Amino acid sequence: MLLRTDESGNLLWTKQYGDLGWEELTSIKLLPDNGYILSGSTSSFNSGNYDILLMKTDSSGIVQWSKTFGGQSTDAGYDIHVNSDLSFVISGYTESLGYGHLRGNDSTNIFLMKTNENGNLLWMEAYGDGLQDEAFRSAKSNDGGYLISGFTTNYLFNGSTQMLFIKTDSMGLSGCHEENVVPNDSLITMPFLSVNFNQLTGLPINTFMFTETSFIPSEDDACLFSTVNFNNINETKLKIYPNPFNYQIEISFDKSKSANEELLISDVYGKVIKSLNVYSSPYLLDTTEFESGIYIISLKSMNKCGKGMLVVKY
Repeated sequence: MLLRTDESGNLLWTKQYGDLGWEELTSIKLLPDNGYILSGSTSSFNSGNYDILLMKTDSSGIVQWSKTFGGQSTDAGYDIHVNSDLSFVISGYTESLGYGHLRGNDSTNIFLMKTNENGNLLWMEAYGDGLQDEAFRSAKSNDGGYLISGFTTNYLFNGSTQMLFIKTDSMGLSGCHEENVVPNDSLITMPFLSVNFNQLTGLPINTFMFTETSFIPSEDDACLFSTVNFNNINETKLKIYPNPFNYQIEISFDKSKSANEELLISDVYGKVIKSLNVYSSPYLLDTTEFESGIYIISLKSMNKCGKGMLVVKY
């Protein structure tokens, strides 16, 4: 439903959208043509349980175009932002796309996606590991990137939930555990009609007081791994899993057919802490000799190399 009032709250018009399933709108922005762009989810027009809904209306709420994006499970759009070129950026969560969906029920990834002014997909990034990562709010940053807030159950050992904050560049890249994904997308015809609402005034107002408590939350790096390619010549992708971890991690890479690989572990200042020769992938690394912190793992063999970040926790 979309309704408009005047400055005093008097109802001007109401539009209702949807078909036989569930339609939900969660964010709305005013456009330069006085129309509206809205994000949400739909189960009436979908590839799976729910799909992300993106809908454009005119100034009277009449649908000009609507699109869905998603996969075989539940995908929901929440916040939406309008760029100066009238492209749109939507954030939310997905059970269909990214690493998280491989774990089954309740395995969700955060997503950020960008479309052009006609709703055509430009890119989509999914963030997270194998448990629950969900986001309901996002914002544009002054450097052209995006800020995403939500919650996660991935980066703890006691099964609890923490607040999560992600900073990306203008292409949605954060340097952490992310994956470029491509959803199914469809141009749909969204039914709508004008409806009449009863309007009430003079409702009672109740005054109450909140109780406030200050506290300092614990802070941690939720970055799982990042990959870096060098020289664009025979680059290798280095993956570290699970990460962060306590005692042992698995390092996977493209194994050379000739010489063995040299694995270098450095601190954040570039000082080499340990050097190892590895002959097979995946390689199991015992981390008990390292203190809690962030380390850089580099892999070298002849003319190819890779790099990843390791977070050790105790």
